Amino acid sequence: MLAGLLANNRYLGIGEFHIFGEAADSAVMRAVVKLADKHGTFLHAHADVDVVRRLFAQDVDAVILWAHSDFVDPVELRPMLAKYPNLCSDLAFRSEHTANGKVDSEWKTLFEEFPHRFMLGTNTFTPERWYFVTEHAKLSQQWLQDLPRPLAERIAFGNAEALLQRVGWSR
Repeated sequence: MLAGLLANNRYLGIGEFHIFGEAADSAVMRAVVKLADKHGTFLHAHADVDVVRRLFAQDVDAVILWAHSDFVDPVELRPMLAKYPNLCSDLAFRSEHTANGKVDSEWKTLFEEFPHRFMLGTNTFTPERWYFVTEHAKLSQQWLQDLPRPLAERIAFGNAEALLQRVGWSR
């Protein structure tokens, strides 16, 4: 089905899909990684560290938007971002990087270290979550004000635009 959709339409990304453990090495997932490469799309993977490594082992040049970055902390996230230059961190449905409108110092350092790799998201995969979009946006606006404006704008929208442009989107 995915091959047919990609053959007849233009998509910029595949996912968010959930994949765990050795399933990342399955024939189906290998085919998905190859389709992403063939059609120049990014992969939006809800996965753990092991799976992200497995996906990059299949295609070192893959572009992966790591959904929620597996909710790992900066200590675990830093080496992944350092090792995989095509890995982007989706901050959707995360809030531990901020408290009282301020950015946690470890997260702030990580944002500054990898300014082009983080982006906001809303994670509205079920209707129940739609009620929190406005609240999440307000919270995001607060903590983004704690960052230098250029960095805040990258995380808020610039990095997402850059990712989409990278895979062929234009205004």
